Amino acid sequence: MDPLARPMKALIVDDDPVNRKLLRAILKKEGYDPVIAENGEEAIDVFTAEHPDIVLMDIMMPVMNGYDAARRIKALSSDKFVPIIFLTAVTDEEALSRCVESGGDDFLTKPYNRVILKAKISAMERIRGLYSTLNVQKDELERYRSSIQHELEFAEHIFQNITTKGTVDLPYLKFWTSTMSMSMFNGDLVLAARKPSGGLHLLMCDFTGHGLPAAVGALPVSEVFVAMTDRGFTMADILSEMNRKLRRELPTGFFCAAGFADIDVNQGTLSVWNGGLPALVAVDKTLNIVRRFGSNHLPLGITSAAIRAGDISVMEITPDLHLVMYTDGLIETVNGEGEMFGIDRLNACFDEAPETERTIEFIQDRVIAFRGEAEQNDDISLLQLNCHLAQHDIPEEVLPTGPQGVIGAEWRMEFDLSARVLRDINPVPMVLNMLTHIRVPDEHRKRIFTILMELYTNAMDHGLLQLRSSLKSTPEGFATYYQERDQRLNRLLDGKAKIIVEQRAVEDGYVLRIRLEDTGPGFDVKVPMGKDAAEPMLVPSGRGINLVRSLCRSLEYSNGGSTAVATYYLGKEQ
Repeated sequence: MDPLARPMKALIVDDDPVNRKLLRAILKKEGYDPVIAENGEEAIDVFTAEHPDIVLMDIMMPVMNGYDAARRIKALSSDKFVPIIFLTAVTDEEALSRCVESGGDDFLTKPYNRVILKAKISAMERIRGLYSTLNVQKDELERYRSSIQHELEFAEHIFQNITTKGTVDLPYLKFWTSTMSMSMFNGDLVLAARKPSGGLHLLMCDFTGHGLPAAVGALPVSEVFVAMTDRGFTMADILSEMNRKLRRELPTGFFCAAGFADIDVNQGTLSVWNGGLPALVAVDKTLNIVRRFGSNHLPLGITSAAIRAGDISVMEITPDLHLVMYTDGLIETVNGEGEMFGIDRLNACFDEAPETERTIEFIQDRVIAFRGEAEQNDDISLLQLNCHLAQHDIPEEVLPTGPQGVIGAEWRMEFDLSARVLRDINPVPMVLNMLTHIRVPDEHRKRIFTILMELYTNAMDHGLLQLRSSLKSTPEGFATYYQERDQRLNRLLDGKAKIIVEQRAVEDGYVLRIRLEDTGPGFDVKVPMGKDAAEPMLVPSGRGINLVRSLCRSLEYSNGGSTAVATYYLGKEQ
């Protein structure tokens, strides 16, 4: 015992004065400062006043016995370990067992043996030292846990703020996510964003691992997805940028299985890219599976290869077409017997669901019932999109509106685009970004994007690449059309396009004049829109052109279809 430390106190509780005197002498020799109590009730009062470090407790005493006193003292000890050694003349197992049940840590049989008592006290000191060390470590861990909890809550706040930018409340989009019970963060990510010209981008991600490490990857992905969709970039551009960012910013071995869907309101198509997710499923109004979009690509963050338009599967949106997307946590859900939910049970859900609109609820109920009380071992995400309703939901800001205020000035900008540039870059988001910087009012941005994108698409597809809209007259033709487009674009060596955008003053305000020229042979602009020519001429698809006509004061084609000029009314000067 340290000579500079205060003597440790020992409480002796015994109604026999001889025993008290003997124990007091022994404990004094061991360096303890003894305090005395003659019964259990007095022991509690002395314990409260003196705070002893060890208690030697007789069992059979008047007023209150040792069992009851031990229970009260243990309750008063709180989180401090104060050992109680029972003093007993009995040796039967039942009595000794009762000592332990009452809170005793050891017992000493009478008559007392000094050597044995010393050994037992030394043992209790070692245990008390360990207990004190554990208490210190427990306090340190609690402070660390509190600090980590605060940091996690801060991170969750940032995570929610960023990822909620990629959520939209749409009646035709339903999703269910379920996080592992031990994790604050979901390793899955579901994002949706409206495109400037109408239509929708959907993204479902399943990141490596769980919890915070998985959620970290969601931040750059969310940022890229929302920002680039808003600026009008294509699915292939967005996927390539997300892949590049994950490879650049995250550790080796971290990747993201992803499914991306694009609803094109003008073309009436559903485009899907799947890199590492289970097969995405398109179903009709009777819940027949009309197409499976399997994983034909590596997850994001593994290779540096860019995603091209030819990597994307395309199909026509038919009435009541629904898309179902899910992560592998759903089919790998395990029940109490260790059995997985599996793809067969999921397929059975499509056969047994009572109605198409409630497919997601039906699958969710089946998965939860299957898992029962078993612990969830992976994050789950499930999404259902009514593609037909999404296609026909064109935002009000894309439709024609009344005059809007505009900054009074005339200006002009021109872009000359070579074949090499056209192969690798979609210039429409770039032009739209320039318009933002020269302060074209935001309320016009989505309508201008629609006009630019439609004119550029027609110039590329029917002007430079000489593709026929008639290819898309059958479901199989959609895939052929976009595969052929990608191949021809890769082989494009000659040809140019020019985009001229200028703001001009007119009698009632200002207009934006958009001129798009290409060096291709042109296409037939005299055939009624939406109908294919009987002769081998190229005809633009009517749906997008009709929308452009409704947005513009005028739309004129010349030079055999290779020049288009659209005049869009901006409004009066602010």
